[in-house]
Parts: sequence; C-alpha cells; structure tokens
Amino acid sequence: MRIEDSCFWADVEEALFAVRLLKQKGSGGGGEFSEAKNRLVVFQRYVMEQIENFAVDSEIFLGESSFMVWWKEFQEVAGIVGSGSSNGELVNIFIFIF
Repeated sequence: MRIEDSCFWADVEEALFAVRLLKQKGSGGGGEFSEAKNRLVVFQRYVMEQIENFAVDSEIFLGESSFMVWWKEFQEVAGIVGSGSSNGELVNIFIFIF
C-alpha cells in the first residue's frame, strides 16, 4: 500500500474520534465540539489533497478500512460540520469510484 504521508492513518483515527464526539454531543456547542468540527473540515481538505496528488492508494477505499469506517460514520454528522467542508468533493469521488 502506498501512502506518502506516514501520518495518514493516525489522521484517520483522529478524524474518527472527532466524528464520534460529534455524534455524542449532537449539535450542541462548546469548545470540544468546535474543535471536532474544525478537525473534520481540515481532515476533509487533507484527504482531498492526498487523493488529488495520488498520495494514497486505492486500498483506503476497502470496505472495512479505517478510512471507510470514518466515511460511513462521517455521513451521519456531515450536516453538523456544514460549510467549509469538502464533503461534496468527497462524495463526487465516491460516486466515481463506486
């Protein structure tokens, strides 16, 4: 598997943690909530950059990979993350791949 950024999987795990925090807190406020939202916006941009630069292998899209677990759970909170997110771009990539 070719992943140019050695921290990619750690970043995926952090994003998964952020998604789970948002799922627990709902659309409530607070610093932790804001941090989680911001982390997801930054992560989406990072993922798009990695994909556009061919810096990740297609194996990240395997059904039970941490990335796909994140993606499935992220869809549940995508409305909370809202503007500034690259969700539309990621959706287009998923439509193209699948």
